[in-house]
Amino acid sequence: RDAMHSVFLYHAVPKGLNMSIVNPGALPRYSDIDAHSRKLAEEVILNKSDDGKHVERFLEYAEQVRKPAVAPGAGGGGAAAGKDAWRSGTYTERLHHGLINGIDKFINEDVEEARQDLKVPLTIIEG
Repeated sequence: RDAMHSVFLYHAVPKGLNMSIVNPGALPRYSDIDAHSRKLAEEVILNKSDDGKHVERFLEYAEQVRKPAVAPGAGGGGAAAGKDAWRSGTYTERLHHGLINGIDKFINEDVEEARQDLKVPLTIIEG
């Protein structure tokens, strides 16, 4: 649903939408939506497809996403490890990623690391 909202806003704003009530922190960025999901959402939002079966395709995809098939022997830790892989970067990269993606969980420790390294707190603020 969030991907559909992002796709809608992406296309509606250039066409004249100038007011909407949304929580931008809750929506994925258009460029972060995987290509397949974005294509399906665009077909439905714009009501366009080559074969006219875009609604059926979207409903099938939504059902797959809602009830994903579990691969035999699949462990549960891989997704979480990949999700926080950005934490292995420098404090500058981590702060940048956290600010862009609205992640404040690690902000205190990253800013503290930057403060200790840069010595002058104003340098952190000024970038």
